[in-house]
Amino acid sequence: MLRLRKLPFGPYIATIIVSGIVFLSISGIRSAGYLEYLELMAYDWFIRIQPIISRSSQSIVIIGITEKDIQNQGRWPISDETMAQALDILIRCEPRTIGLDLFRDLSVPPGSKEFASILEENKNIIT
Repeated sequence: MLRLRKLPFGPYIATIIVSGIVFLSISGIRSAGYLEYLELMAYDWFIRIQPIISRSSQSIVIIGITEKDIQNQGRWPISDETMAQALDILIRCEPRTIGLDLFRDLSVPPGSKEFASILEENKNIIT
């Protein structure tokens, strides 16, 4: 009869070895791209089971200044008055947040006071 010697830390070492092998196997399969299809299916399923309430107001609108806009204004940078008018129109739509990604280190008159007051009054505008 064959007797196996019982090691004091045997189950712990075996658990660590088996866990390491499983981890490395799954990591290798995932990095090779074999699990991507299943991951995307799971993601789609989670998106579909979300409550409709949370999906209702997730739209993002990006408004950009194009070359044609600059030609219509006839100057660059666009004046503070034009920026104030654009922000006023956006504010009337009651967005949660407005992100303004425009680098200007100096004000561009006319309309500097109106532009500054809109930025100060509306805390949902992030510049």
